[in-house]
Amino acid sequence: PPAPPPPACYLGITFESSTIGPSLQAARVEVTHWSEGATIRIDFGRGFAGRVDQGHQATLKYRSTSGAFDFELWERPPTRTGVDPHFDFYIRNEDSMTEPV
Repeated sequence: PPAPPPPACYLGITFESSTIGPSLQAARVEVTHWSEGATIRIDFGRGFAGRVDQGHQATLKYRSTSGAFDFELWERPPTRTGVDPHFDFYIRNEDSMTEPV
């Protein structure tokens, strides 16, 4: 039989962002099945010319020149019942924000 998929396939990730300034966005990544130490890649594609700043609950570990950013999850944060844990980061971009691929 085929090998099981890597753990990242089971994390249940959703992404949302909101504008908080002319060239600043706050991004939030919900992780249904949080796993301390897991790496999550957010990829905005080659055309991304902005800067990503680390937020809370995950360490920004890698920044590629192709618009991909790797975050390592910290210990699971406390959450309210029915609310998925999340990490956040900030995007500074002179151009308009694009959704990750």
